[in-house]
Amino acid sequence: MKLFKMVSLFFSFMKGGESSMVDLYVVLIINGRRTIDKVPAKLREAVKETLTAAGLNENGEPLE
Repeated sequence: MKLFKMVSLFFSFMKGGESSMVDLYVVLIINGRRTIDKVPAKLREAVKETLTAAGLNENGEPLE
């Protein structure tokens, strides 16, 4: 399931725009390459919302 989410986010990223940057940061967080603190402030809330919608916390781990 995690792979499907990553592939889905990748294709969303390819569309372009600000949402693609949100998706990029989501993928980076899921893969442990970034933390939410390293996301630009203007995108941070949207990244958190996208992670939550995917069933993940702000560290990219499954919600309990």
